Amino acid sequence: MNDIPVIKTSTSGNDAGAILSLGDSLREMNPVFYIESSLPWGQEADVCDSHLAECLEMDDYFVDHGYECCFVFDNFGNYLCKVKPETLKEIHHYIYWMEMGKSNRTFYYIYVLACRKELEEQCADAVRRYIEDYS
Repeated sequence: MNDIPVIKTSTSGNDAGAILSLGDSLREMNPVFYIESSLPWGQEADVCDSHLAECLEMDDYFVDHGYECCFVFDNFGNYLCKVKPETLKEIHHYIYWMEMGKSNRTFYYIYVLACRKELEEQCADAVRRYIEDYS
């Protein structure tokens, strides 16, 4: 993956905004993303609602820009699953329900390695190496 551009975000709550600010420049860059995706902890419902809406908009942004593969890790570094961006919406809703106290807390936020189909195998190899090295 040395020759592949990577955009990493970890803004503690505004990662979706950072991704959305890229606009259509993604079409030319074709980067792999490694993002932290979270909702603010201990905030009022309206703040969490706003952050959830931004996360869902980011998920749509990935779909609209051809990102088909998302490798998801929890905040402890555990690999959870490979999903399509549409499924990230379900994970974001799950995090929202935990934040609202409607579900038991299993993790606080996720990291997502997102790529287009043509880079899926290279990203999958990187994830496999990560699991082998850190499991």
